[in-house]
Amino acid sequence: MFPSLYSRPHTKNWTEISTDSDMDVLPLHSALIQLRKTLDGSLDENLRQI
Repeated sequence: MFPSLYSRPHTKNWTEISTDSDMDVLPLHSALIQLRKTLDGSLDENLRQI
């Protein structure tokens, strides 16, 4: 009836695409470590005020 309803859409072959996951993760990891230090400091300061 309607070919678009029963046929799969054309998709790109992504097998040749890759990324260096270590390069992508390191900046995020560093930012999360800094955020944790900041939050830990704020939490300690707030707990001392109680």
